[in-house]
Amino acid sequence: MFAAYTEGGKGISVTCGDGPTAQRLVQQKRAESAPYLKRGGWVLFPWMTTPQDELRDWIEASYSRVRAGLSAEAEVSLPVRANQTMH
Repeated sequence: MFAAYTEGGKGISVTCGDGPTAQRLVQQKRAESAPYLKRGGWVLFPWMTTPQDELRDWIEASYSRVRAGLSAEAEVSLPVRANQTMH
């Protein structure tokens, strides 16, 4: 899982990679502590206060991070990404 939200929720939760990065984003008030996802560097970016381009960047980075951690067998079953070259 690379992102989570609920219908009618206040934002989207993504993994930013590690606890210190998540903590820094929360301290800077750029994100909030992700409810139910307290470990693993998860934060919630509110819909109303986070610019769309920044949300897109965080979602893409979260997806890339999770995808990179997949086994080669699992990764090859996913579609080729627009910015990815085939090996």
